[in-house]
Amino acid sequence: MRLGETTKKNQLKKQWLLLILLIAVRLKIVGLKSYYRTIILRIKLAIFSNSPNYQWIWQVLQSEPLDKIDFENTSSAIEQFTSRLKQTADNYLHQMLILNDAKVGEKRSRQLHYIAKATQLSFYKGKRQRAKIERDDEQHEQNQQQAIKEFQALRDRNSTPSQSAQVVVEPIFQLPLSYDYRWDKPPFDRDLENTTPDIQTQFLLPNIDSNAQTNTTFEEAVENAQQFLTYQDRPSASIAHNPPLQSVELTLQQLYISRRDFRFNTDTHALSQWGYQVLFNRLAFDALVSQASELSVAHKNAAKLLLLSFITAMPIKTLIQPLFIATSSLFTIQKTQVTLSYHLGITPRKIEQSHLVFENNSDKVSLPLPVALVHHLANSDNLPNIEADISQNKINEIADYLKVLRESLELPYLSINRIEMALATLLTRYLAGSHGHIAELVCRMPAPNAPAMYYSSHANSEIVKHYIKALQQLNTQNHLVFDYSNRRTDANVGSAFALTLDSVKSLLEEVQNWIASTNDFEPLFNRLSCYVWLVFCVLTGIRPNNALGAVRDIDLEVGWIMVKDKPNKKVQNHRLIPLCDTLIKHLVIYQKILAILRTQSLDNPAITARLHRVTFDDADITLLNLLSEKFDKLHAIKRGDMNAFLQDFIKLDVYWTRHFVRTQLEKRQVPIHLINTVIGHEKNQQEALGKFSSTSKKQVHNVRHTFEHIATDLALDNSIHFLEQQLHQLKEK
Repeated sequence: MRLGETTKKNQLKKQWLLLILLIAVRLKIVGLKSYYRTIILRIKLAIFSNSPNYQWIWQVLQSEPLDKIDFENTSSAIEQFTSRLKQTADNYLHQMLILNDAKVGEKRSRQLHYIAKATQLSFYKGKRQRAKIERDDEQHEQNQQQAIKEFQALRDRNSTPSQSAQVVVEPIFQLPLSYDYRWDKPPFDRDLENTTPDIQTQFLLPNIDSNAQTNTTFEEAVENAQQFLTYQDRPSASIAHNPPLQSVELTLQQLYISRRDFRFNTDTHALSQWGYQVLFNRLAFDALVSQASELSVAHKNAAKLLLLSFITAMPIKTLIQPLFIATSSLFTIQKTQVTLSYHLGITPRKIEQSHLVFENNSDKVSLPLPVALVHHLANSDNLPNIEADISQNKINEIADYLKVLRESLELPYLSINRIEMALATLLTRYLAGSHGHIAELVCRMPAPNAPAMYYSSHANSEIVKHYIKALQQLNTQNHLVFDYSNRRTDANVGSAFALTLDSVKSLLEEVQNWIASTNDFEPLFNRLSCYVWLVFCVLTGIRPNNALGAVRDIDLEVGWIMVKDKPNKKVQNHRLIPLCDTLIKHLVIYQKILAILRTQSLDNPAITARLHRVTFDDADITLLNLLSEKFDKLHAIKRGDMNAFLQDFIKLDVYWTRHFVRTQLEKRQVPIHLINTVIGHEKNQQEALGKFSSTSKKQVHNVRHTFEHIATDLALDNSIHFLEQQLHQLKEK
């Protein structure tokens, strides 16, 4: 490619970048923060990653010059821009269909349409205009799905093989075109059961129930979103051509997972516990002990840099950037104290709840770091010279030092990648009392891969304790002195919506008093329905979506409910939640309340028919229901109904119930994999009741005892007597 042609493309890329940033700024100004975050994240990945999975967008956009658009007329320019962008998206999809890659084409086409839609929403503020944009987008997606089906059907008819056609066996695995290094986060998803054969990218488009009648928090969007990024990352050339284990044999994968459960080291991406101890002691000696004078200055600085990466889980390529350590907000550098401080990005409470007490008061995690080590590396003169080595795509000083370590420590698989992920591996696998959730908090796991951190509650001192304990377990030769770790903050870190046990108990008592204040049959029935719905959420942690708890999914005899409570069908999952005895008693009493309503509504066929299905059929219809405003219909309880029901008691969305349940299960020391099972925070192919798991249903069912303890602490045994009294009053009305 000639120089002039390259310059022209770079200029066009800058124009598109400025235009998209302008759109993002306008989105933030008009209050469309979810669109703003999505656009910024997408353009950030396209700028800082050289992977073809992100760079494709520039190749598509650079084929569309902007000089043909009349920017003097704003309205006309918007229409021209969005229509051309949508046309470009459709053309790209058509090209990918021809190349027999409909999945990738559909995803990338949807991303381009998303930019076009965001552009329109950023300029049109009217409700009718925005509603029309949403309708047009939904209609276009339906038309696109239909077009894909028709194209694939036509291709299948045209490509039907004859009997004599030769069978072609395609490879089961294809390598990515290039290695994609993650600059901002260390690699944590290297377990082989999480590895998928193909690189898949998906725009972070949270599909929240449209009838929820409430605004969505960032935590809920992350939890319900399609998986943002799954990819195959191969850091070592020695295994670059090996297929993932699940492509070889299923029994081997099950064997690997079972060995991992017993903490056997079978992952080629990780070292053994002994290997990490030997490596840490050598790095600490070379970096901190003055007797290591035989080392060159370059190797000593390399040891310091690798040690800092080891204890912070930060990528080397980030730490070696000039002035990064000195100027980054991650490092708080003082004369006698240095901390690694970062925010989890948790949505703050917009309305102060003066009468309620929350578990947490911060989302900031602060970890102590060795003072002398960070002070030394904060000086850019002590960092490797990256400009001299940039052409070789590696840092010679670090590479030379690693070569020395491999030979002297007899660790042939030692690499920068294994050092960067060492802390996460230790906290997840080798440290007693720790687990993957602690590793997510300490190592700054990206939000789409760790929604649990937004629903938890931990004292910062507890997180520091796990962190220091991991380092002390490594520091067998005492080269690292922990005199810097004494200063700790006592802030509770985690969810901003997790209420304390006493606050929830007080809230339930207030609601009971409010229910008892009415004498009319219909309002009393509605209040009792909402109250049982609230107790149901507090004692299960289920997502409080619309149409909660179908009759056919609830087993009151055994004590189970099967839920599929993610409104996004593409990531829909089924799981079992145990029902404690107190909750079962509440639901049994509610069934009696429904029977009374049925006798009171014999003159209303609509209500009678629905109640007949609820009472006698194995129906796909909700157990908990509300009467309409005119009391002439019966419908499922919606999330918006509950928000209206509780608005006089608490100014929070009812999603706070999930935050409450998760924090309570953690405080009562339920095993982390069972918490993730009950709450629905399991990772791909790590489901407790999945085909690769050794967890039994009995183990999950035993969590009901913990729920029963929560019910006892909330005084819900008194709530049963309260419901029986209200049942007696309904019979008399």
